[in-house]
Amino acid sequence: MSDQDTTQLTDEDSSTSVEEKSSVDSKSSDEDTQKLIQDMATKMVEEQLAPIKEKLDKAYKERDELAAKAARAEKEAKAAEIKRLEEDGQELEAAKLRISALQGELDALRTENTSLTRDRIVSDATVALEFRNESAKKMATKEIIEQLVQNEDGTWKHKSGIPIKEFVEHYSKDEEKAFLFKPKNSSGSSTMQSGTPPSSTNKPDFLKKPRSQWTTDEMMIAIRDGHLGGGPLEEQMANSFY
Repeated sequence: MSDQDTTQLTDEDSSTSVEEKSSVDSKSSDEDTQKLIQDMATKMVEEQLAPIKEKLDKAYKERDELAAKAARAEKEAKAAEIKRLEEDGQELEAAKLRISALQGELDALRTENTSLTRDRIVSDATVALEFRNESAKKMATKEIIEQLVQNEDGTWKHKSGIPIKEFVEHYSKDEEKAFLFKPKNSSGSSTMQSGTPPSSTNKPDFLKKPRSQWTTDEMMIAIRDGHLGGGPLEEQMANSFY
């Protein structure tokens, strides 16, 4: 082989290496751009949903305050009835009513303590999961809790019998729940969200309930993912950059 042929081969190898490096750099740049667009879209969605969430939170707060006021009124009514019975000399009836009221308060405290213990266990089991946002985390936690049962010894497990941690692992890998978690790193505009886009056969369970029964978090997710019409908000935002 002549020196001229050797030089030509060296030039060709060098050119191929430059092209390959350029292709890798271009791919990396595209992925960085997609990630930037995704981050910007997510931020804009959160900013648009913020005032809606504020109004919903206010409405639910007022509902909870009315419920608390009704509970206080019921307690005061029982106290007044106990006092009336005592003044009328009906000590036995007053004592029965007082015991009933105290039993109700004790049952409420036990229920609250049980709920706190269960919620802490679920929180520990989901601590490593990367949720899309706080609303998604609350929704997932609620769905997980609804599927738990308590043993006679007070411990908690999934209704199928498997441990909570194992159920949470299955839950996080469920494609129908992918919209609750942060999207995985990938290239291409078609992967702006992880998992399968919302469709008539792939929707969260809360959509089966009347809207009047939705929580704030469920309403926010429905708006964000386009279940109320208009398509997913994040996708709309991301497309606006092209």
